[in-house]
Amino acid sequence: MDKTTIKENASSILDDIFSVIPNSFLILGSALGAVRDSDFIVNNMFDIDIGIMSDDFKWEYITELVRKGFNIRLVLGQRNYGLSVHLERNDIHVDILLFYKDKDKIWSISWFLNSELHQEFSHEAFNIEEREVFGKKVRSLGEKYVEEYYGKNWKIPQEEFDWRNEPRSIKKIKEDPHFKETGFNIYMTDERDRLLETIL
Repeated sequence: MDKTTIKENASSILDDIFSVIPNSFLILGSALGAVRDSDFIVNNMFDIDIGIMSDDFKWEYITELVRKGFNIRLVLGQRNYGLSVHLERNDIHVDILLFYKDKDKIWSISWFLNSELHQEFSHEAFNIEEREVFGKKVRSLGEKYVEEYYGKNWKIPQEEFDWRNEPRSIKKIKEDPHFKETGFNIYMTDERDRLLETIL
């Protein structure tokens, strides 16, 4: 697909994500594109990054997105520990990450092979703003979040960004010998079993 088609498909996907998950917002590279460029950043690893606070998340949101044509690629973590749901539609990946609120920080986990990448942010970084992306108003985290993730030079475009090592927000890397990327069989819970029975 050319970049214009990718952006058009991505814009349609955002419409459905935000209509189904009312308290969701852009994070990671999607937030960077919104804050810095008012656009999607399309590169060889293009995806859409969506955040939601754990208290706001419902499994029914995923069920509804499947009804709207999304496929589940991967479910990682546990409901109350680093959950992320990875979807796909029209060859565009959508990564939905849960964030958890502690007294002095907001945290999440990114998963890579057998590693847990624990990330921490200030509460101030989680002010949701209205931004424009590809000519459309969207909800996104703002400059404070982008700086805490990418560092003070976030305004300077980079050819490549290593999300496994470079984020300033990574505070701890924990090796988990039991972790395997095996699709739906990752840290499966009864709650998720029931969900998958209804949508597969």
